[in-house]
Amino acid sequence: MMRRTAILIVLALLILMPVASMAATAPTVSCSGGTCKDLKITSVAISAKSKTAPSKVSFSSHISGTVRMVEYKVVNSKTGKVVGTARSFCPHCTKAHICSCSCVVKKPGTYDVKVTAYGLKNCCISTVKKEAFTLK
Repeated sequence: MMRRTAILIVLALLILMPVASMAATAPTVSCSGGTCKDLKITSVAISAKSKTAPSKVSFSSHISGTVRMVEYKVVNSKTGKVVGTARSFCPHCTKAHICSCSCVVKKPGTYDVKVTAYGLKNCCISTVKKEAFTLK
């Protein structure tokens, strides 16, 4: 019985590995800086599922213009260390230009969230929500 279970686990891993590697090969989006004429972050919503660490933190942004990707970086307000990153690629944004995703923040602290929207021709815009949430 134990041997069958081990074989099934190995087979499942072999089947899932190509799927996982395909998910990791998301399109590369670069930014030459500056601003984009048609790209604008109009609102950002951040919510932690729990006020206690670890907690799943959800992000949602309304962005006007042609969006290729939105990146959310969770940064410890005191140390400046990035503790979480989430990306929403164009296929995940709605037709109403709302992009959403989430990540798990494992440690207590107060966190800033930097939102960067990437548009066409390597342009991007960013905004930072200072002390966006606190986990105990």
